[in-house]
Amino acid sequence: MMNFIMIIKTIKMSNFLTVLKQQTLLNGKKEDRGWIIKYDHKDKIKEVKLLYNPEEYDGSRTILNDEQVIAKLTKEKLLKQ
Repeated sequence: MMNFIMIIKTIKMSNFLTVLKQQTLLNGKKEDRGWIIKYDHKDKIKEVKLLYNPEEYDGSRTILNDEQVIAKLTKEKLLKQ
């Protein structure tokens, strides 16, 4: 069975970061989901993908949890300023 992957590309990363922080605060950590981050050639975040079945993912990228994604997006946001 193939993983269903949601691509978060159409919304701004700062909006996504805000929503993810609120969701994590209200609902707590989601242990059953994982995230993958893709970077461009300048090592800037290009897209964030949500894995609904991270245990079935067999790709080469590291699977991150909510807190790790929040930390990486916050760091990138601070670097842009």
